[in-house]
Amino acid sequence: MDLQAITSELKEYPNLERANQLIKICQCQQNDIFVPHASSVGLYSVLINETLPGLEAHLKGETFDMLLDIFTSLPGLSGLVARIQALVASITVEDGRSGKEYSKNIQVYSHINLLCEFLSHLLSQSMTSTLSKVHTRLEEGVSRQKSKLYHREVIALFSGSRIFSALTSAGFILSKYEHQFSLVEVQRFSEWEPWTVGEYYTRYLIKQILQLSDTNFACECFEKALKLGFLAEVSKMVLNPGTIECAVPLYRVLRSSERRRFISEVCLKYYQTELLSRDDIIVDGSVVSAIASVVGKFVEKDEDFSMYSHLFTFGEEWAKNINVRRVIILVCASNNLNHLKTLFEHLLSRWGDSLSIKRHPLQLQESQTQMLFLSIQLLPLDFLRKISSSSLYLNAISNRLGSVSARPRLFGTLLAEHMSAASPDPNIKPLKFELKGFHDEEQAFWKNKIASISDKPTEYNANVWTVLSTPTISNFDAKGSHQISLESPINSSSKRSTSLSRKGCTENKKNAKTSAIDSDDEEDLESYPFPEDDAEDSDDDPTLSKKEKVGPPMYIKDLLEYLRVEDYEKQKLGIENAAGLIIQKAKFGQELEFYSQELASVLAGLKDTYEIDSYNEKKLEAMKSLVAACPTIVPQHLTTLLFEGDFSLQQRLALLSGITLGARELRTGKQDNVFPGKQLPPALEKAFGIEQSKEKDKASGPQKAIDSLTSELQRGLLKDTAQQAEDVLGGPKVLRVSRKLQKEREVGKPISTYNLYSKVASKNFVFPLTGQWHRSNGIRGLGTYSSILKAHFLKSLALLLHAAYPSAPDLPDMTTELLEIALSQRASTEPVVQEGILTIILVAIQIHDGEFLVAKWSRQIVELKTWLEDTWETIGDENIRSMAAGVLYQLIEVTDKYQRRLIGQLSGLENRIEDIKIQ
Repeated sequence: MDLQAITSELKEYPNLERANQLIKICQCQQNDIFVPHASSVGLYSVLINETLPGLEAHLKGETFDMLLDIFTSLPGLSGLVARIQALVASITVEDGRSGKEYSKNIQVYSHINLLCEFLSHLLSQSMTSTLSKVHTRLEEGVSRQKSKLYHREVIALFSGSRIFSALTSAGFILSKYEHQFSLVEVQRFSEWEPWTVGEYYTRYLIKQILQLSDTNFACECFEKALKLGFLAEVSKMVLNPGTIECAVPLYRVLRSSERRRFISEVCLKYYQTELLSRDDIIVDGSVVSAIASVVGKFVEKDEDFSMYSHLFTFGEEWAKNINVRRVIILVCASNNLNHLKTLFEHLLSRWGDSLSIKRHPLQLQESQTQMLFLSIQLLPLDFLRKISSSSLYLNAISNRLGSVSARPRLFGTLLAEHMSAASPDPNIKPLKFELKGFHDEEQAFWKNKIASISDKPTEYNANVWTVLSTPTISNFDAKGSHQISLESPINSSSKRSTSLSRKGCTENKKNAKTSAIDSDDEEDLESYPFPEDDAEDSDDDPTLSKKEKVGPPMYIKDLLEYLRVEDYEKQKLGIENAAGLIIQKAKFGQELEFYSQELASVLAGLKDTYEIDSYNEKKLEAMKSLVAACPTIVPQHLTTLLFEGDFSLQQRLALLSGITLGARELRTGKQDNVFPGKQLPPALEKAFGIEQSKEKDKASGPQKAIDSLTSELQRGLLKDTAQQAEDVLGGPKVLRVSRKLQKEREVGKPISTYNLYSKVASKNFVFPLTGQWHRSNGIRGLGTYSSILKAHFLKSLALLLHAAYPSAPDLPDMTTELLEIALSQRASTEPVVQEGILTIILVAIQIHDGEFLVAKWSRQIVELKTWLEDTWETIGDENIRSMAAGVLYQLIEVTDKYQRRLIGQLSGLENRIEDIKIQ
């Protein structure tokens, strides 16, 4: 009996016994049914659209197993996925806006639910690997050319996300009507819904790939799977003792570029996040050696120099802290010491180049110095003595010591001392610069902590996993005890209760209003009990549940739970109490410090789902308090999220605002909140229109806070300049500035030097932001909105620099970084970006003496002045054009007063312009 005859008979809706017989016949005709062609595609179409729905009540036992076996094929899976996608596409957007539309399409929703459940069972067969079985069946009786074509289709189904996207879109559509499902439909939906979670599907896919015997096919599947975006789950599946032996052969057949990506993104970034995330802690050497041995397991036979060069580049530019760099150096040293020697010389050449010292971000220079420090301990003594007497090393140290910037000089002295101690000469006394009062805390960190690191390579063995499974810092329990959890976190969205009760947003809001009546002043009063019998509730509606009062979070762990849960009342209590709880926990204990990064990530990703009053303001207040409470941890983490996280424009603006406002609070030691006793009663606020003004400010979002601070700063710095700018720069061409910018003499006030922020401003706030900016080549990926975020970034940097004045030791270095970024944005014609550039120039002029400014940044001053002279009249916004006139006037004052210092720069600029014209 051929396939066409079977298809025709199945269309006639045979009884159960005959249907089983036909399915058995199909199972026997493997050569015809498992390969895509017209007859097999037609058969699967009938099975999907007619047989499966008709046998829904009998899909169990032998019949179900036979159907699973038949559909474990390329045409079977392709047909299922295509049908699910077609059914989902048939449901329009209007259908999802009204509950009445469900009754019209009930059969369609039921069919989608059935097919998705069947597909989930098909994927999760316990007796065999679905991917391996489909691949094997295509190898039998098919030409080599067709086999390659079919394999591409299989890869597109599994690793190319066709299966995953079909299940995800179906889950999204069905979740809208889950409250109208029958109990059977709810149970069916709950069985396959975990497949709509990306982490769950990625774990399944990697497990299937590692079971493949064909390494080349597995390699193609794996390369595609890396592009799904769930690299953390890939790392968890690959970097464990049960699967690493299967993953290593797979790694070795990857292309060179994919091998480099695997090591950096799957291995190093995973361990950087899980075990080496803290920058202020030197991790135990056994943990670092264990991680290095795991990574070295993959690259141990890789003789490609580009791999080790890539590792060094990752250590310089992308590694978050010194612990990750320790791992990289150990990997290079344990696998190929000759490569490490070559890389050390190349890095030393870049580190000591005079142009690099001037132009490279200081955070990059610091990471390069750390890489050199860590390499020295593992290089042989004869090589170190040879290097220490070479012209390459001596020129590098000379260039460093001759730098006009403090931190590059510091890096030069530190490396010179360390090299002298590591390669002792009996005839020469070791170098000791004894620079007291010059970055004392940082010197102590380098000399006492980094210089004392003595990591040793470890061979890969079973004991490595014992070390990695025992955290060096145990999870801190909210009650004060310590607990260790070795299980990987389970995504909460993969678990779903089969209960029919699902409270909507409206019901949650009503419950929240009810609980708001129960104030703290009424805790001593006895509450009314819920009536056990009520005439209106006699039907025992299962969707109704008793109201339980929810109290505010008492611990940071509870706060995290409140902010994550999809519940209106808990979200409201969490966001309202977040800032206060953070301030309270910052005063004692280590709970806040332990959960700081996790809390920062949660706050960064929060959305106002339930439209809670002043939600964004409270979120920003919490983020600001967290930055001020943990200034050595949170700002750098938020900076990483800003550039590498998947956030909207408003969320990114909030991240920048949180960092800036937190620095401002840390600087003053005071909060910006107005004490209630200084506020007018609500009735008077309404009468004077103050309430409306507040609402307007709230509606402006996080950008408003930075803009208001920037405007206040601009007014203060330009108030003595406006009238002179109008007179000097051409009268009518310059628009009159606001009266607020008119010259007003005030009694000089002494500048307070009490500034906690200034001690951490460079390392934890400014340099991480500028370093990420250079690594990411600016702010990209937001299309037309990039200019808004770019302007916000420039203004934030200006405010951070101004807040560090006057006592920050790295003030000149921070100014250098900001002026270079301002120069790189001169080509922008967006007024908001130009305002950000002008703000940076204003702050630089304000916090530095004019002579020092011209002497140290002569090139930047001349180029910015020339740019302003050419462009200020073309600026479209009147206020920004007036501001540009004021800034240009101040630059003219400075350059005219110290013109003799600028003669070389002025002539050099004119020559460069002439060369450009000639070309």
